[in-house]
Amino acid sequence: MIAGMYLHPWDLFDDGPKVVFDNIVDRAGLNSVNLATTYHGGPPFRGGFFLPHNLKRRLYIPEAGVVYFKPHLELYRNTRLKPILSRQLSGFDALGVATEEAERRGVSVSSWTICSRNERLAAENPEFATENIFGLRDPTWLCPNNPDAREYLLALLEDITSNYRVDGLELESLGFGTVMPPPRGLVVDRIVGRLLTLCFCEACRRAARDAGYDWEAMAGAAKAIMKVYLDLEPEVWDAISRGAFSTPSFTEIERQVEGLSRFEEFQSETILQCLKDVRDRIRRSRRKVKIAFPMDLSLPLKRLQGIVDNFMISPQGPQQLKHQAAILRFIVPWAGIQVGFNLLPGTYNLSPGIVDALKSEGVDTINFYNYGNAHQKCFDAIKMALEPIRPLIKR
Repeated sequence: MIAGMYLHPWDLFDDGPKVVFDNIVDRAGLNSVNLATTYHGGPPFRGGFFLPHNLKRRLYIPEAGVVYFKPHLELYRNTRLKPILSRQLSGFDALGVATEEAERRGVSVSSWTICSRNERLAAENPEFATENIFGLRDPTWLCPNNPDAREYLLALLEDITSNYRVDGLELESLGFGTVMPPPRGLVVDRIVGRLLTLCFCEACRRAARDAGYDWEAMAGAAKAIMKVYLDLEPEVWDAISRGAFSTPSFTEIERQVEGLSRFEEFQSETILQCLKDVRDRIRRSRRKVKIAFPMDLSLPLKRLQGIVDNFMISPQGPQQLKHQAAILRFIVPWAGIQVGFNLLPGTYNLSPGIVDALKSEGVDTINFYNYGNAHQKCFDAIKMALEPIRPLIKR
């Protein structure tokens, strides 16, 4: 079993590799580090990260969209987007430091990579960003159908896997989305919230038409549903906003509107193709690198065999872990299960019951979020909690 901990590069920068790995490997008894090689900023992180045991600071506000390794720029020759090094950490090669220390200690490193979400590159290069239903470019999200944005992501992952000794890739925020707050004054429920993540950019229009989709029907259906909401009376807006009654889910609506269901299918196909492209690109490294991806049941997970190795879940207790594991085994019996545990105040869920479930359900990987935010005593508590499955956690 791989048992690791999420690590932000600023903690490695401040504490140094010896202190960090002493805490993760020796005190917590783990055998892996899951390092953020790219990261996001802005909402919801404008308040920064509180760092209770950091040796140099108590608060850190991350930059948006920078990388924490030394990029090889020749790999980015086919995209106009280029990686930006962290200015706040003086271009610190966190991945280089982490992999060197890990090799000395006989433990593994995974790259925790933020994909399409990039508040820096999307804001500075809006032509590569998603375009929402109102025709505005999203300053937080790169469009996975944009050729430059797609190639940037592929080059980034090739760079990481070819030039550093990483054993895994954890892919976060790959696909369509936004971290923009809803427009003030617009009533937002599950339907409108999903409509705001659809992309109407020219790259999506071309990709849809090339794949045989009726773009006009798809876009027209989405805008027609939005118009239903825009035409509601003010008192209905108010009631929805107050949660006075339940509205249908997006899935329920898209089943009734063919153009909308085709839009959903088109975006799913885009994500599947992105993942296939990622697997093909990292094969160039000639290293065996496992890919971990969220358990997203809006996607046809069966089609990811040979592409994704582990599906990630974050259960709140042993019963939910067993349920999610059973669903995954039913849909994708070939896949590994990766479980995330939260160490933030109010979310700590590491109990004897859930540790027993890790063993009974044959979980492949566990990761604790995260090193910097955890209380100092959490390292000792993790080691003690995992004692029943210690034989499974090998170095």
